[in-house]
Amino acid sequence: MLSVLNGDRDWRKVCQGLAFYFALRLQREDPSPEVAAEWYQKLMQTFFEREGWDWKPESARGRLLKKARERVVLRFAGRLPSIPPISGIPVQLKNHNTLSRWLDGDPFPVRYPAEFYRQVQALLSGLGVGREEIRNLTVDAVFEQQGWKNEAQNARERLLLEARRGTAFAFGGTLPSDPGIPGVSLQDREAVLTRWLQGEVFEFSPRIPATAFYRQVQKLLERLGVDEERIETLVIDAVFEQEGWKKSAESAAEMLLLRAREEVALAFGGRIPLCSVPGVPRQEGRSSLTSWIRGEPVVFSPNLPPRSFYGQITALLNATGMPKREIEMLVKEAVFEERGWAAETETAQEKLLLAAREGVALTFGGRLPIISKMEGIPNQNEPSSLTRWLKGEKITFSTKLSAPEFYRQVMVLLLAVGVERERALTLIANAVFEQQGWTNGAQNPSERLLLEARKLAALRFGGRLPFFTGLKGIPVQGESGPLSRWLEDGRIVIRRQFPAHRFYAEVSHFLIELGVEPKIARQLILDAVFEQRGWKRGEAADRISLLDFAREWVAFRYGGQLPQDLSVKGIPKQYPDSFLSRWLRGETELRNMRQWDQIKTLLGSDGENDAKAIFRQDRREKIRRIAEGH
Repeated sequence: MLSVLNGDRDWRKVCQGLAFYFALRLQREDPSPEVAAEWYQKLMQTFFEREGWDWKPESARGRLLKKARERVVLRFAGRLPSIPPISGIPVQLKNHNTLSRWLDGDPFPVRYPAEFYRQVQALLSGLGVGREEIRNLTVDAVFEQQGWKNEAQNARERLLLEARRGTAFAFGGTLPSDPGIPGVSLQDREAVLTRWLQGEVFEFSPRIPATAFYRQVQKLLERLGVDEERIETLVIDAVFEQEGWKKSAESAAEMLLLRAREEVALAFGGRIPLCSVPGVPRQEGRSSLTSWIRGEPVVFSPNLPPRSFYGQITALLNATGMPKREIEMLVKEAVFEERGWAAETETAQEKLLLAAREGVALTFGGRLPIISKMEGIPNQNEPSSLTRWLKGEKITFSTKLSAPEFYRQVMVLLLAVGVERERALTLIANAVFEQQGWTNGAQNPSERLLLEARKLAALRFGGRLPFFTGLKGIPVQGESGPLSRWLEDGRIVIRRQFPAHRFYAEVSHFLIELGVEPKIARQLILDAVFEQRGWKRGEAADRISLLDFAREWVAFRYGGQLPQDLSVKGIPKQYPDSFLSRWLRGETELRNMRQWDQIKTLLGSDGENDAKAIFRQDRREKIRRIAEGH
């Protein structure tokens, strides 16, 4: 049928329509894809032979041209229109447009490859070719044109191959003089990036620094759309291969070195700059940090203490953008490994030691400086208690080293290395409680009062009161002192020589002197005394009864039990069956003015007015209840 068509236009149109028909059947796989494929191939081959086009090209550039011609045949019967309805394709003027001349058989243009390949890609995309296929065809054609290998044998070649593929697709294989990429310099034949893409191997020097070279490579790959994680992997692998570094770690020290090398590879191309890293001293031939990165062992000395060395590592990793938490973890694990410290804990004392060691590892490289600049901590040497404790020795308290002094130093140290105050207080308190065998919990008011006092004793005195506490209202202490014995085993010993009111007065002074608000101290004591005496407050939620008021008065001033001889004019000696004692126990009621006078006298002038108001309130409540028939 095609042979009877005389006009070129008619022949093209019929061939286009038939080829499109069979291509559509191929796309739908219906009904006979094998037949459709055979006829499509015959029609296309006939069209190509009539035009004098190569149907079976052997080169990559020929394959790219064949794909473009096939699509132009299907859409435009083999000839681009003067104004192609495809975005990115300019008007096609006779004998003046590169794209049309290329489709007709002119050789590849070499003057403006980026613009030419951009038009070819726009044409193929507008004619329905997938992006991945376009990319592969373009890359193969450019690699063939440039004489580049499309394979890699090592890490540096893989990095180069990735850059070449991206450059081939985006710029036709040659970077323009102004790439328009932030961080990439203007390009000419002498530009490092252009020379590298052409295959030149560099020996880095002050003239060609590794930092500047790899920074440009990374910026180029970012612009070419390479995934950030892949860029990092390619650059790190290339730098490690270049420097002869291994990519595995078997210990915490090796892991710190590995991660530092990775960061240096990404940020500086594997070579620390001479003097542009904040917190890192000038790097010269034998600088400790540069030597360590190269793999040389580190020997600590007065000129290179651990604090200085690990501080430089921290500053270096901070400058590369590594997260602070990761830096601290790496440094801490390396120091712990070097010092032989365990990171696991089971007891409260081990948790306190671990927190101190972590802080010392990050702040001082695992060793306290000999000359301490922390207020309250003496200069350190091997026999110093704090240094020995950090090493793992058990500290025995004595007259030379008291528990208060030791824990005070521990507190200063924890705060100096960045432990939050509340956490430091909790750690010390828990350690002292464990050491003393105290329970860190409370089930009732008496235990809550004891717990609060023990926490204060733990933090101020390391759990044991010294002979002289230095607290106002607290007498000298000994092992048999009531306050010391109560803190130690929780027992309250009340004797005739030491009545309840004296004991609770000491407890009150102790709490208030160590920072508890007077109102809170009073309430803790009242709750404990009420529980010990078996007293219950009135049921009314919105008011206090006269009995409650008097009990609180007696609880706070007399420890809940009136002494036999109050030495108060107007109040007789107190016995178990005396009115005031029985009334406070709840065994009798207020019946006459003589009894009321005893209560007023007991409460004193400063409590009398309150007592009168409560008494009148109680009377009104009682009258109301009688009126209601209760």
